[in-house]
Amino acid sequence: FSFYVIGNSSSKYFSFHNSLQKIIFGFCIFVIVNYFLYFVFFLQTSLIIIFWSVVILILVFLSSIFEINLKIKNFFKETYLFLFPITFFYSLVLIIYGEQFYVFRGNHWDLFSYLSLASLFNEVSFKDIIDQDFPSHYLHFQNIESLSYSRPLTSFLLGLFLNIKSIDIFLSVSLFKIIFIIISSLSIYLFFFKLFKKKYPSYFLSISFTFSFWLIYIYEIEALSHIVSLPIFLLLLSEMIKFNDNL
Repeated sequence: FSFYVIGNSSSKYFSFHNSLQKIIFGFCIFVIVNYFLYFVFFLQTSLIIIFWSVVILILVFLSSIFEINLKIKNFFKETYLFLFPITFFYSLVLIIYGEQFYVFRGNHWDLFSYLSLASLFNEVSFKDIIDQDFPSHYLHFQNIESLSYSRPLTSFLLGLFLNIKSIDIFLSVSLFKIIFIIISSLSIYLFFFKLFKKKYPSYFLSISFTFSFWLIYIYEIEALSHIVSLPIFLLLLSEMIKFNDNL
């Protein structure tokens, strides 16, 4: 919903009228702004969370004052069709197989690497990392200095998610992946809809894609950067089709 609010606030300048487009566009804005806040302006993660909380509240407040229709009913109606089946399937897998599955299944080396960096970004600013001023309990991590520059934006986004303290950190990673699989399904739906101009076949293909070999494969090998980038890549593909149609 936060991505939708962010995307809705500026969608009219980019001709995004569909709720699904606004969600992905909002996610793009969220990623770009976070990059500058953490990696350029060196803000702490806690301050960035406060920043976004205030921004989203202001956007919702301004939409009510200036009568900007958020179309919340349409938002839930359109996203529910994707949210329910995907969440149900992947959550059922986690429930059946338990923590041994979501901790050690697949590429646990990358999983622990992402988690370590996410925890580090949660504790210190990027200025501290540049100065190599690491907390003492991170000093035993091999190559922590170079790892901090390895796909850092994905680790930072995961770090934001780890602030939900009531959830086990390993389970948080699985939920993190499920969220981006759902967002990817929205993107692939827009792609197929632009391609075929038919709603139900596009929906069926997008849901099938989320249960396909390729997506389950990158889910299991902990390719978090790949999963996070999929929604943006697929949105660009769909917009390229639209651009080609307008030529």
